[in-house]
Amino acid sequence: MRRSSRVACKKSQPSEQISEEDYQMEEINPNHDGSDADEQESSSTTRKRRGTKRKNAPTKAGNPAPKKRVRGTRGLLKGLLDMPMDILVEIFGHLNPLDLLHLTRTTKAFREFLLVKNADSHAIWKESIANVPGLPPCPEDMSEPRYTHLAFVNICHKCDKKATSVQVFWYLRLRLCKQCAEQDFEYRYWDLELIEQLPFQPLLDLLPYDSDFGTHYGTGGQWYHEYHKAEDKKAWLDNKVATQKRLRAHAEKCKIWLTQREEAIRASKLSVIAARKARILDNLKRLGWSEEIAFLEGTDEDLRQGVHPLEHPAVVKASRKAATDRVVSELEPLLVEHMQGIKKGRLRNERANLVRKSFPILQDVHQTYVDSLPANSIYPSVADVFFHPDVQEILNSHLGTGVKSEDFDVIRPHYREIVSQVMAELENQVIALIPSSCIPEGCNGSEVLQLSTITFTCECKDLSRSRSRYPEGVAGLRYPEILAHRCATTTRTRGYDSPLQSSSFLGFEDDICQDLLTIATQFGITRWNAMRKIQFHEEGFQILSDALKMCGRDPTTTTLANMESGSEAPMFECLTCDDKYEGRLIMPWDALVSHKWDTHSQRKNTITTKDMPFCLVNGTDAALARARLLEDQQRHEAARGFTGMICMHCKETGNTTDLAEHALEKHNLSRITEKDIARNVGHNTSKEDERPFTYYLWTPIIRPHEPDFDSQQDMA
Repeated sequence: MRRSSRVACKKSQPSEQISEEDYQMEEINPNHDGSDADEQESSSTTRKRRGTKRKNAPTKAGNPAPKKRVRGTRGLLKGLLDMPMDILVEIFGHLNPLDLLHLTRTTKAFREFLLVKNADSHAIWKESIANVPGLPPCPEDMSEPRYTHLAFVNICHKCDKKATSVQVFWYLRLRLCKQCAEQDFEYRYWDLELIEQLPFQPLLDLLPYDSDFGTHYGTGGQWYHEYHKAEDKKAWLDNKVATQKRLRAHAEKCKIWLTQREEAIRASKLSVIAARKARILDNLKRLGWSEEIAFLEGTDEDLRQGVHPLEHPAVVKASRKAATDRVVSELEPLLVEHMQGIKKGRLRNERANLVRKSFPILQDVHQTYVDSLPANSIYPSVADVFFHPDVQEILNSHLGTGVKSEDFDVIRPHYREIVSQVMAELENQVIALIPSSCIPEGCNGSEVLQLSTITFTCECKDLSRSRSRYPEGVAGLRYPEILAHRCATTTRTRGYDSPLQSSSFLGFEDDICQDLLTIATQFGITRWNAMRKIQFHEEGFQILSDALKMCGRDPTTTTLANMESGSEAPMFECLTCDDKYEGRLIMPWDALVSHKWDTHSQRKNTITTKDMPFCLVNGTDAALARARLLEDQQRHEAARGFTGMICMHCKETGNTTDLAEHALEKHNLSRITEKDIARNVGHNTSKEDERPFTYYLWTPIIRPHEPDFDSQQDMA
C-alpha cells in the first residue's frame, strides 16, 4: 500500500470513544508497572523512518553516538506517581473533577492510579468533587468518575456527539442530544401497556418526565420487568419508591447547581467582554466622543439616536477576543465614522424638532401679516419666509435650547420688509424658469414677466382628472398669479399622496432639504416650486406669439396691460375643432394655450393629438362670441355652490349672487361693481370648475376640401 493510501485509511478510521463503563472504578493489580504499551512499542521499533539517510554505525573514534534530545517538557512528570501516597492524595485532591478525568486519558499509569478501587482514590475524587461550589455529592448509584463525566463532559452518551443541543437528564443519569432524546422519549404502546399494569400508583408518579420531551416510557417498562422478576414484590416496591425519591431529590439539586453554574459562566464571559468593550469605549472617549456617548447613554429619547458604539457588529465581534492595542487601533476609523454618523443624525433630529416647534409660531406671525393685506393680494407662503436669513438666525441661536413666541418679536416690526425681500427672490426664481431664447433683447428684470407671451404650466394632479377627458396639469398660468397657485406650495393636493423624501426637493443643499422634508411631512406645505411642478411653456409662448402677430402686434413688446380683455379681447377660431353639428369653436386670445394643452397636446387621455391651426375672428362674429362667453361666465360665477369669487372689502368667498347680497347688507353698497366682487386669485378648482373659455358659434362653415373631425379621427 502506498503511503498516501495508508494516510487516507488512517484518517478515515473513527477515533476511539471512551464509554461510561471506562469510568467505573475497578480493582487493579497494584504491582502493575503502569507503562504505556504504545510507548514501549514505539520505542522498541527499529524501522527506518521515511525520508532519512542511513547513517554509519557509531564508532569510538569517528562517530560517537548522538545524544537523545527531549522535546519541551515531555517526560518530566514521569516520576510523579513514585511520590508518597499521602502527598499524592493531597496534590490531586486540589484538582477539579474534570482535570482528574482528563488525567485518566493520558497514560495507563494515571488511569490505573485514579480509577483503582481503594480508599486513596476514593478520597481524591471525593475531595475534588467537594472543590466545586454547589455541586451535590456523588450519589450512591454512581461512581465519582462517571458522575464527573455526567456533570462536566458535554457529549451525548448515545451518539458520542458534542453539540449545543446536548441536555443533561439527571434523573436518567444521561446526557442526550436532541435527536437521541426524541428517540429515547419516543412514545411506545407496549411500554404504556406495561406501565399501566404496575400495581403501585405512587411509583407511576415517579416516572422520569421532561417538559420538552414528555415521559420516559422505557423506564416504566423496565420497572415492570424488574417487578415481575422480584421474589418479594412489596420489598421491591418500597425499595424502588425510596430510591426514586432519593434520585429525584438529588436530580433537583443538580439542576439548580447546573443552572447556577451556567449563569456564573455566562456572567464571567460577559464580564470579560464588558472589560474589553470598556477599553474600546475609553479609546473613543479619548478621541473626543465623550459628549456624544453621554447622549446615547442618557434618558432623553430625542438624543438617543443611533446604535451605541459598543453594540456595533464590529465591536461585538472584536470583543470575543482580547482587546489588544492592534484590535483597538483597527476599530478606531470604523467607530469614528460611526460616531460621526450618529452625531449628524442627532443634530438633524434636533433641527427637525426645532423646526416642528418654531414653524407654528412663524405661521401665527405670517397670518397676522396676511390678515392686514387687501383681498387678492399676492404674498409668499410661510415656508418661503421660513428660509429668510433673519428667521434662520433666530432658529440657529436657539438650537438645543428651544424657541418661544417672544423670540420672534425681533422680526415682527419689519416683517413687511422681510416679505418684500422674499417676493423679490421669488420673482427671480420665476425669471430663471424662462429660457434665454424666449427673452427679447433689451428686456430685463420684471419687464419680461409683463409680456403677454410669457406663460407657465403646472403638473397638477387632481382626483377629478382621473374621470375627465382632460390631461393632467394646467397651462396658461401667468405671473404674479402663479405665485398663489396652490400646487406650487403644497404637498397635499387631492389624489397626490406619494411619500416624500429628501430627493423630492432638487437643487437645494442637504440641510435645506431636511428642513423642507420636515415642514412638508408635518404641515403639508413647502417653498414655492420646491418640487419643480411649475415649468415655462415654450409651446404656449409660440402660440401666443403667432396670435399677436395675427392681431398686428409685436410679441416682443406687447404686455398684458396692452392687450384688451373682456368685451374687447381679440377672438380666435380653432379650425380643427370646428364641428358641422355644433358650430365654430371661438375663444379669446388668452384661452389658446389652455385649449391646445387640454385638447391638442401630445399627452395621455387627450381626445386628439392633431395640430391646432387657428385664425383671427373679426366683426359681428367676434362680438357675438364675446357676448355669449361673457354670459356663460356670469352664469358660471353665479351658480350655487361656486366659491371662486371674493368680496374685496372683507375677503368673504362664494358666488356672485350671494356675495352681491352680502355686499349690499354688510357694506351698505348701493351698486355692485368689479371693484366690489372679483375672481379669487388664490382659488384653485378642478378643470370642470374653471370658467368657460370657448364657445361654439352657429352657424358652422362647411369646408368641402377639408375632412371633418370625425373622418379625421377615423383616418387616424
